[in-house]
Parts: sequence; structure tokens; C-alpha cells
Amino acid sequence: VAGMFKKLGGRLERSSRSPQAGADSGKVDPVRPTKEDIDDDDPPRPGHGSGSAAASNAAASSALPRTQPESSRTQVASPRTRVDVAQEVPAVVDRPPLETRAQRRATFGQRTVQRCRESCIRVGDRIRRIPQEGVPVPHLPELPSGPRLPNLSIGERLAILPDVYLYSLWKYPGPWLLGYLVVLSIAIGAAWRPVHVNTDISAFRSVAGNASTEYAVYRDSLRYTRAVKDEEQLGDRKTFQVEIIYEAKQQNGVRDSSVFSEAVLRDIRGFEHRLRSLAGWKRLCESGDSRAKFRCDPGESLGNYVWPRRLDNYIGPEGFFRLNFDGTAQERLPMHATLTLLAEGGASPHDPWHFLPQHYTGPASSAVLLRSLFAFTAPSLDHAGFSDQYSAFVKDELYPMLLAENSLSEAPLDEDSWDDPSNVKIYFKGTELEDFEVVEALKHDMRLAIGALTVAILISWVHLQSLFLSVVMFLVLIMSVLLAYVMVHIEKLSLASFLVTFIVIGLGGDSFLKLHDVWKRTKRDRPYIAPVDHLDYYYRIVALQLLPVSMTALIFFIHLISLMRPLREFGLFIATCMLCRCVLSLIIFIPAMLFHEQTLLPRIEQHAPPWLRKVLEPPEPYLSWRKVADISMRAANQGKRVLLVGAAVAVVALIASSAVAATREGGGLPGVFAESHHRSTGRALTDEFAEPRLTQVAAPLTATMCEPWNSVGCVLHWCDTFEETTNNTGECECHRKITAPEFKNCTKIQVNAQVSGDLEGRSTADWATSLDELIRRRWPDTVETISRQSGSMRAKPSIVFEHWESGATFVENLTQLVAAEVTLSASTKTDSACNVMVFCTCGHHQCKHLADYEALDVKLPVPPERRRLSGDDRDVSNSDSVALVEPARRRMSDLGVAADSMGLDPIEVVVMFGIIPPKGGYVFDGTPPWAFDTTFEPNSPWSQRAMLKICTDAEAIENLQVYETNCWISDFRKWLLDQGEIFPVQRFGSFQDDLKRFVADNPMVNSWIWLNEEGNMRATSMFVKARPGEDAQATVKLREDWLAYVGLKNSEAATTASQAWVTSKAWVEAEAFAEALSSTWVVTGFSLLAILVAGLLYTLDVEIMIITICIAIAACCYLCFFMFCIFQWSLGPWELIMMTVFLTYTVEPVFRIGRDFVLPPPTVSFATDDNSSRPLGDGAAAAIEGHAEAAGQAHPDGGTDTADVDGADNAVSGHPASTTMELAVRRNDMPEVGRKDPETDSSALGDGGVDCPEMALRRSVKQQTGAVMTNSLKLFVSGIFLLPCDFQLFSRLGAVGIIVSLILAPCTLIPLPAVLLVLRRTRREPDLKVVAELLHDKCAWLWT
Repeated sequence: VAGMFKKLGGRLERSSRSPQAGADSGKVDPVRPTKEDIDDDDPPRPGHGSGSAAASNAAASSALPRTQPESSRTQVASPRTRVDVAQEVPAVVDRPPLETRAQRRATFGQRTVQRCRESCIRVGDRIRRIPQEGVPVPHLPELPSGPRLPNLSIGERLAILPDVYLYSLWKYPGPWLLGYLVVLSIAIGAAWRPVHVNTDISAFRSVAGNASTEYAVYRDSLRYTRAVKDEEQLGDRKTFQVEIIYEAKQQNGVRDSSVFSEAVLRDIRGFEHRLRSLAGWKRLCESGDSRAKFRCDPGESLGNYVWPRRLDNYIGPEGFFRLNFDGTAQERLPMHATLTLLAEGGASPHDPWHFLPQHYTGPASSAVLLRSLFAFTAPSLDHAGFSDQYSAFVKDELYPMLLAENSLSEAPLDEDSWDDPSNVKIYFKGTELEDFEVVEALKHDMRLAIGALTVAILISWVHLQSLFLSVVMFLVLIMSVLLAYVMVHIEKLSLASFLVTFIVIGLGGDSFLKLHDVWKRTKRDRPYIAPVDHLDYYYRIVALQLLPVSMTALIFFIHLISLMRPLREFGLFIATCMLCRCVLSLIIFIPAMLFHEQTLLPRIEQHAPPWLRKVLEPPEPYLSWRKVADISMRAANQGKRVLLVGAAVAVVALIASSAVAATREGGGLPGVFAESHHRSTGRALTDEFAEPRLTQVAAPLTATMCEPWNSVGCVLHWCDTFEETTNNTGECECHRKITAPEFKNCTKIQVNAQVSGDLEGRSTADWATSLDELIRRRWPDTVETISRQSGSMRAKPSIVFEHWESGATFVENLTQLVAAEVTLSASTKTDSACNVMVFCTCGHHQCKHLADYEALDVKLPVPPERRRLSGDDRDVSNSDSVALVEPARRRMSDLGVAADSMGLDPIEVVVMFGIIPPKGGYVFDGTPPWAFDTTFEPNSPWSQRAMLKICTDAEAIENLQVYETNCWISDFRKWLLDQGEIFPVQRFGSFQDDLKRFVADNPMVNSWIWLNEEGNMRATSMFVKARPGEDAQATVKLREDWLAYVGLKNSEAATTASQAWVTSKAWVEAEAFAEALSSTWVVTGFSLLAILVAGLLYTLDVEIMIITICIAIAACCYLCFFMFCIFQWSLGPWELIMMTVFLTYTVEPVFRIGRDFVLPPPTVSFATDDNSSRPLGDGAAAAIEGHAEAAGQAHPDGGTDTADVDGADNAVSGHPASTTMELAVRRNDMPEVGRKDPETDSSALGDGGVDCPEMALRRSVKQQTGAVMTNSLKLFVSGIFLLPCDFQLFSRLGAVGIIVSLILAPCTLIPLPAVLLVLRRTRREPDLKVVAELLHDKCAWLWT
């Protein structure tokens, strides 16, 4: 290295001592220097033509002496002309003579050689560590023989590394650029992991709370219900589920249709027939497990029960007819009968709430929703091939068909149209369907985003005037995203990460545009500085330019305190991306600019044809932003008028947007798809149903309808009826089944009575008394005694009355009374006992024809205070008005009416034993850690008692709002008692064996227990249905009550079952609604505080920061007006985050304008009318460089300007000194020709040569206008591309981008200059600096 600098310094010294030696000897052409001189002495610079032309100018300039008499000054022409003879220039009396352009070029070349020689001397001094403090170095000292490095300490070696790096970077930018790219590519490739997209829509709305974590544990634990998969268990097979939701359409804006209407049910049957007719559907259904074929053909649909196929055309001699529930008939079963069949367990495991919303109880006019379930089960535990077939089926057939049906079903009903649209809307969800739809929507939106990014590249290409630099810029942005992905470990990327990708790539280019503008400005303002010193100076300036970006990245880390996991992911990911972007811009983009300037640009100019040159290096666009800057400053000069108008508009916008946002419903949790998307509408409808559970056994395919008294194997009773009658006599019509022998030959008679109608309100004893009265009326003289067996009334399958003429059907309860044993007088009897079957109708309908029945001449008296059915409670037939008759689930009906009146759905609470969830919420989306509870021992009697007690005691506590329990432990207790055993199982009994036998009889229990390797239960869950709260806060309060109740039961339970816990999906939603928006407000508040702190650190001025915050708040008011008043959005977390993002994006240019005002840059750029630039004065350049001797040599008069070297050094560091500015604005450096420019005229300068506030603001606004307008244009075009996105988050981002692009320039370029001009602030020092100096002066006595 020392040898290299020795050679370079010697060559420069010889050139400076004898400038005419080459010309005299004929070895060196002063116009055409050698290639060696070009390479070593004067590297080409942009804007000076080709490399040879620039070298010719430098050589011609070096041949001129530093100072010449006025009479001997010569004019050097361009390289293509000869050097003219000396011409005398007339002197000016009051000012030194002005140099011509050729003379300035010559002087420039001389000074460049001098600067390079001094730089080489300085670098050589540092390497050799020669003590030269305060001693000028007129000549290059002799170097030791050989390239030997001195013995330097580690600190000294580290001290010279920046200079060595800068020199090597200037000398070899291409290898450095390539090396950085290779190293980063290797690092990213080594740490790369597969990208997994989180397609779970609910995860995008989840918060990091205990309710969310516990429910996630419950959902994840369902995958491990079997420690060892059983080939014979359907529950262990991979199953793909498809859920279809039907909604009856509105007519004339009113829901006067029902899903029970003939037209709707017919459309549903046709759609499901088309669905099952798909080739892939048939193939998967046939290739799946044959035992689970019922799940896909015919599937679990209400239409199977509505359209049953008759196996018997009439009632046979046995008194029944059969139906096959395959949904293929043309004649439908009355809805009264269908719903009663399901409600009474005739189609177990199906019930009405398997197909209808949870709150449904009737009448049918409120039944506007219906659900069907289909599933495909893998033929074996190895489901890889089956899964691939299903994925292909979803992609090729199922999803396109469902999407097309959904689009067709959205067509409104039109009575005047010749087309017959569907009477029902169709929504769908299911395994891999949602994932595939999210991925397809993401692909669609990414294609639009790529279009937006392409436009952004084109705009950056025009602004940078280089295709190479624009490509490098976007390469750096992409690498920053990839680097952030490998640095931040997120198991699955949510939509928030893709939002970050677009924001960083689409909006992150403004920093590079600013870096390029600063590069051009520093090259223009400091043309005489050595390349290494220029890089050092540029890095200092760039560090200040990137400071706001770095502070903004740190602000986004505040999002980690949010409870919403997507916001945490968004904050961490975007902050990491921005920091990576700052680092990569320093180590990649700067070498790219050097490589472009030194190597690429000269070659393009020399070898590329004109058309290709315009493509690769486009000329400066015709559109100039200087007019925008002039308009902005003219508006700022209006002062008070502009500020008052802007403030008034901001206040009006704030009031209007606050009023609209407060009245809008649906705020809180963010939506994923647009409101018009079927997923957004269908999600609210899906939540009204109970969570679907796959049935392990098929429902009965064939059912038997019987006449009264024929109850063996019957699911319903059926008979013809007369017109509806009103029973006001208080007695019931009765019929006796004709049997032999006659009653007169019987000694004892067993009377079995069945009664139709509503018996509610009367006890078993009341009806027993009525039956006794009937018996005494029938046999008044022969009855001796009447006795009864123990027991109570039993509900029988309901009876359906069909009016044959009208076809109307009515359903009533059928109840079996307690049998009575009658002892008759035995004087004339021959037979010992007889059996009498009596059927009485106590309701509104009577059977018209009863085979083998005869009417009794006596009637059954009704208990005196029996509550009769009112007219409003009656079942009206012809229409589809239905009220479920459900004695076994009467409590469900009672709650359903209340829930229906409140418009609320019951919630399902899950009680867990044997699983331990983590404490607290986890940070990002993913599977929370959980484990099985090793202390849970179900064999213990105390564990069994605790499980039973936690279910049964909950019903008695009012604040738990329980109305139904579904605990298998209660059924297990009843099963044991029916088996003649005791509960709990004895301590040394066989609980696990008894449980296995119970599960064999009740296969549905398999989905509620977790088994270990031996097939024994190690965890379990039980379910309770409860009334929901009226709002999110009430539901959260309900959860707290449940937690307190379970905690109390755990404290009372034995250790073997003392870690029970509860969870519910409704609690997750309530927690998200309650916490999401509030936590986002906290994040927004902390972000504003962080912006304030960051602005203070950047500008060091409190007044500037207060003004900036006010401007940012006003901009947010304008944005809120468009978001809430114009676009009619609801206030949610992501709306606040968008405002925060664009808030930081808006204040960044304002920060720069404020800093330029209180901390002026070290140099001033003077621009002429033709957009050309002139260098600073010689003394100024030397003073800024810090070389007093060089400053004196460069002065035209040969004198030495007095300059404070320390002040010049401070100027390089960004702290200007007054002497620097005085030297910078010399009269010799004013433009030669043209009109006076207010930005450059000396009359605009204040005292001491420092520019006045208006001049400084004009300069700052002009510098920021180009980047601001370019970014606004990018935002506008990108927003147009993003508007049609499927994801609501992206489309809203596009809309916000368009609005921000319209308000960005007025909010950043006008308010701050206007306020400063109105306040008439002339102080150019920051507040904190003044305060620090004051404190320093006041406290100086402490150390002086």
C-alpha cells in the first residue's frame, strides 16, 4: 500500500512541478493525456462527457499556472478546438476580474491535482504513522525501501480501516457490490425455511389472551385424541369436510320466505344433486372408507328427511308404512313431521340443531338458514394419496363449481324476469376449501401488487435516470424483506406479513430516491474534494438522512405491546424490514452508484446506440417539480389565511369523522375479505350454527310410521283427521282397541292408555285420577279395586294428524299414562286377566279412521286446572308454520324463544380434564405448547365424582346461565345403574373396561375422550350450553364467572381431578372485541409519543416538533374524514394502524424541512436558470476541507483566508460555522449571466452572509419536492392497482394510498414554512442546543 501511494504521490508531484515538461519533450500531449494519467490522476465524473474528454480537460487545466497577470490570462477552448493566444481582459475597478469558463476549467484541474496529492500524502502519513502535527508537508517524504507496513496496534489498525475501506470502495465498487450480493444471497439461502401461509381467517382476528390460548389448545388437542391410531376407528381416519350454508332470499326487502318453503327446498335438493353428480365427488366417495360413505352419499342434509322415498304405498295389516331417507322422492314429508322426527331422536345422531341455527325453535317464518354437511374419509391411516386426490378435486371441480353456484345464487329475485333465479343463497366452507380460496385470493392480489410495483419501478427509473439503479433499488428492497423473514422466526405468515411486503417494497423506495438526490447534490456542491473525503462526507450526510427511517422502524417495535397477534407480527416484521433496508442501502446502493458512475455510465455513452442509451439512462423528464415548490412557497407566504383555512377544515373533518365512526356498527375486529365477498357474509351466518361434529355412525336410513298403539320400532304415529275442532268440554274422546276375549269374561283388566295433546302442567297423579274415573264410568258396577305400578308418564313418538282433503298436517304429543290394574267382581268370570288398550285424543284433532278400534261411550275427564292451548300457540298447518313439539328438550324450546327475542345464539362451554394449557398468551400465531396432566386419574372415584359434580352443580348457579348440559359422565352413570352396577366405579374396579363397553354402545363419546397407548382414557371434555351475554363485555363477565366456578370446584376436588379448566369459542370472540381496539389505541398513543421523541432527537427543536405533530394530526383528520365519512368504514385496529403508518410516512419530509431550517447544511448550492450548477468558492472549499494552507494557495489573490479550522470540521460533521458560510458566499462565485434568482441573489442573504429564513425554507422545500411528488405519484398509481383486491386489507390500503397521495404534498410542503414565516422566527439554532449552551454556561463554574 505504501509503495502504491509513493508512486501515486510522486507522479502527482512531478506533474505539479513541471506542468509543461510533457509538452516540451513531446512525450505527453497536453490535450490528450495518457491512459495512465486518466486512471491515476482524474477519474471520470458524471456530467463531464466521456472519460477521454474529462481527462483532456484535466490535463489542459493542469498546464496553467495557479496565478497569472491579468494581461497574460488565456482562454482554453473545448477539447475539440485549439488553445487561443493570450488576450488581455479589461480590469474592473470595484471587483476582481471574472474568470472565463475555460479558465475556471483549468483552475479546476489544477486544484483537483493538488487535492489528490494532498489526500495521498495524508493517507500515506496515516499508514506510516509519521508525526506531522502542525507541520506542513510541502513534499512527499521518502518511503522505506519495499512495501513494508509499520508495526501498528490493533486500535491504530482499526482507526485506519474506514479510510482504507472508502478508498477501496471508490477504486473497486464493482467487486464490492458483487461481493455484498453474493454474501447476502448465501446467508439468506443458508437460513431459508419453507414459507407457510396461515390461511386460518380466525387467526387474523385473534388476540394474545388467555381465552384465545386455551381455545387454541383445545382445538389442537383434538388431533391427539388417540395416542395409537386404530385402523378400525373412523375418528382416526383423515376426513375432509364440506359445509354448505343456505339462506332464503328476501323478496321486496322483507324476509317473507323460509328455508322450509317448497321452492327453497327444491332448489337445495337440485344443488346437492348437482354436487353429488361431480365426477370427482363420485370417485372420492367410492374410493373412501365404505363405512363412512353415508357422509358423502347422501350426506348429512335435511333434504334427505324432507324428500324420503316411500317403501310402502299404503298402511299394511300390521299398521305401519316405511320410508327411506335418501332425498330422492318427488313428494316431501311435511315439515311438522320431519322436525318432530329429528327432535325426538328418531334420526339419531341427527337432531334439528345439526341442520338449523342454535336459537331456532319456530315458527318457520324465522327459519331463514339451513346447513348441510358432507365429508370424505380416507380408506386407511395412510392418507397421502387420498389427500392429493382431494386437493386436485378441490382445485379442478369443487371450488369452481361452488364459486359459480354462489355467484348465481346472489342474483336477486325478479318476478318480471324470464329467468328463474335461485330462491336461496349459497355459502360454503370446509377443509382445504378455505385454504385454497385464501391462496387463490392471495395470488390474485399479488398479481395486482406486482402491477403496482412495476409502475413504481418505472417511476423510480425515470426519477433516478438509470435503469440499473432502479433495478438495484428494488433488488435491495426485496433482499431486505427476505433477510427480515429469515431473521424473524414466524411459523406461519399471516396477511399482515404480506401487507408489510407491499408497504416496504412499494413505499420504501423514497429513501433511495433521497440518497440519489443527496449524492448528486454533494457532487455538485463539493466538486473539489477528494473522492475518499467525498465518500466520507456523503456517508455522514446519508446517516442523517436515514435517521428518520431508523427511528420509524424503532417506532414499529411498539406494536409488540398490542394484544392482537397479527399486529405484533406486522410491527416486528416491518421494523426488521426497515432496519435491513437502511443497512443494505448503505452497503449495496452506494457501491452501485459508484459503479454506475465510474464504469457503467461511460461505457453506455461510448458504446450504446442512442435509443438504448435513452432506455438505460433516460434524460431528465420534462415535468419539473420546481413549479410545485414555487406554488407551495407562495401558499406558505399567505401565512395566516392558509393556516386558518387548514385548521378549520381539520376541525370539521375531525368532528364529522368522530360522529360517523361512533354510530357505525361492526367496529372492533378486522375483516379479511371485502363485505361483498361470500366469506364475509357467510362467516356471520356460520357462527349461528353449533360447531359441526362428524357423526361416527350413520343415521337410520329407513324409518317406520305407525298407527296409534303400534309403537314397536316406530319413529312417528300417523292417522287421518277431521277438521280442527275446539275441545271445550273438558273431556277427551277415547277409543278401545278390539281384542279377544271380551271384558265380561275377565277377572282382572290391565288398562294401558295413550293420550294425544299437550299434557303440560298436570302431574302423573292428576292423570291417574282421570283414568280411574274413566274406568269407573266404563265398568261402574263390577270394579272392585284399581291399583298401579310404580312409575310416571312416558313420552311416546308424536302423532301426525293429516287432513286428507286439504293435505294439512298437525303434530301433537303422544303420552303413555301409567297402566292401571283393575280387579272386577269374580262371580261370573272364567278368564283370569285381560289387556285393554285405550287411545284418547285430548288435543285439537281426532283420528278419523282407526282400524280395529271402537269408540267408547265414556270420555276421559281432563284434570280441572289443565292449561289449554291458546289460539296463538296452535299449529297452523297449510303454511309451513311449525312449532317443535319436544317434551324431552322442552328447556331448549323455552330458551330458544328468549334467545330468538334477543337475537342471540347460545354459546357452547367446554370443560376440560387431563390437559394443561400454557399460562398467558403466546406472541405470534402458531400452536401453543400444552401437555397432558399426569395428576389426572379417572380411575379414582373422587375424579369421577368431581367430573359429575362440575356438570350437575352448574345448573343451579344462576350467573352461569346454563340451560343444557351434555356431559357423557351423566350418561355413563345412568348406563351403570341400568347395568345393575354402582357409580362411581369401585376403587379397585374396572373403570377403563366399563368405559370401553360404554363407548361401544355410544360411539359419539369417542370424540369427547383422549386415549393413551393402552386405549385408556387420560383426558376428557364435557359440554354445557349457556345463554350468551348481550355484548362483548357481558360475555367476558360470563367467562369470569365460569372461571371462578371452576376454580372453586378445583379447590374442593381431590388432587386427581383438580386442574379442570373451561373454554369457549364465544369467549375468544368477546375477548378480541373487548381488547383489540383498546390495545390498538394504546399502541397508537405510544407511537405518537415515540414520533415526538424521534423528532426531538432528529431536529433538536421543541417548537419544530410541536408544529410537526399538529401537522400530522391535521393530516390524520383529513384521512379519517375520507375513511369514515366517504368510504363508510368502521373504526377498527387496522384502520388505526393505517393511520399510524401514513402518519410516520407524512412526518418524515416535515422532519427534514425542520432540520434544514434549524441545522443548515454545510454548503449552499447555487443554481442557474439552465439548471446547471457552479462550484463553491475556492476559499470555501478549502475551509470546508479543513486545510488552511490549501485555502490560501487556492485564493486568486494568493492570500490566505482566515478560517476557523475547527468550525470547518464541524461543518463537515453537519454543524456549520459562520466562517464557513462567509467563505462559501463570495462575490466571485455568483452566476455570470442571466437574471437574478431570488434563491441565489445576495440580497436574500442575512447578516453575516447566512441566508434568510424564507430563503432557507425555499431551498428546503425545493429539495424535498421531488421525492414527495414522486412518492405521491407512486402511491396514487399503486392505490389504483390495489383497489380491486380480494382481501379487504389490501383494497383499503389502496384507497388510503390514493387519499394520502392527494394530501401528502400540501401537508408536508406548506404548513411548516407557513407557521415559521408567521412566527417570524429568525433564530437558526435548535432549542435544545440553545438550552444546552445556556446550561453549560450556568454550570461552567462546576469544572472551571
